[in-house]
Amino acid sequence: MKITLDIAGALAAIMWPIVIFIILLVFRKNLLDLIKGIAGKVKKLEFSGVSLEFAEGKTITPWSAIGIPQSAEMISGDIYSTSLTTLFDIVTPQITEPIADKQDAWDYLLVDIREGQFWFISRVFIFTIFLQMLRGVKCVVFVETKGDYRRRLLGMASPDLVRKALADAYPWFEGALRNAFVEKKTYLLDLSLLPITAGEIIRSFIIDPLMRTKVAPKPNKNSTEWTRLGTQSIWEHTGWLTDEKVSKDIGQYFYEWDSSRYDDLPGTSPEKRSAEILQRKAPFIALVNSKGEFKSLLERRKLLEQVAESVLKE
Repeated sequence: MKITLDIAGALAAIMWPIVIFIILLVFRKNLLDLIKGIAGKVKKLEFSGVSLEFAEGKTITPWSAIGIPQSAEMISGDIYSTSLTTLFDIVTPQITEPIADKQDAWDYLLVDIREGQFWFISRVFIFTIFLQMLRGVKCVVFVETKGDYRRRLLGMASPDLVRKALADAYPWFEGALRNAFVEKKTYLLDLSLLPITAGEIIRSFIIDPLMRTKVAPKPNKNSTEWTRLGTQSIWEHTGWLTDEKVSKDIGQYFYEWDSSRYDDLPGTSPEKRSAEILQRKAPFIALVNSKGEFKSLLERRKLLEQVAESVLKE
């Protein structure tokens, strides 16, 4: 049997898919403009014996021309005080029904450290956990109001990673939380948990011996982790959340900086704004002004869904 090899034909069959793949990879960001141009101007393409004929129709609306839908903007509540009473009210707005029955979810928690003596680190830990479970918090946004800056963005992370970061840095937090669960005979956090029970667990966590003492701690290498509550004879096993603590304890778990923020500047066209925001890869995107001050938070998944829906309607 005689076998004839068409080397040139074989190479062409192998190389053309590779060449096409490389072209698509290199020019992937411009494919939509290419398709728009083809759809609007070219009626027929023919190459290597294969022809494509385009039916006439209306011009495709590019995704970059679609504005940001309101549904993509995330919701948060303002926290003007981190006192226990205020925080209990946030976590347990009603004590007669599970939070699962309420329609007042928060999408993200905004932690404004201000001058560095506003949030106890332990408070961030415990309320991140309970707001995630009871209010549906998906992201924790850390900002700083100081000097000429109002809510300057420091970084963002998922609630799970905020909990992990703080538990790694302050392991007694998890110990006190376990003790609180055991005391209240609750071993699982879910939406069926009554708000009143959630409040009792939080209170037990804060007053646990691992977290609070009425006797001044003896000076040692960990004594700086205890903070006196004003002039009271009460010390809490925690410190104030400062920008240095945010960077040191949580910074490594932040979403990548360039992928999770967008400088929303005046004069930017809607097309450029939408296109640049959609190119971000983080699940949540913070819009900031020219000073880096936080304005709002977008959920990328919802934004993409809205864009896809708008394009399909064309």
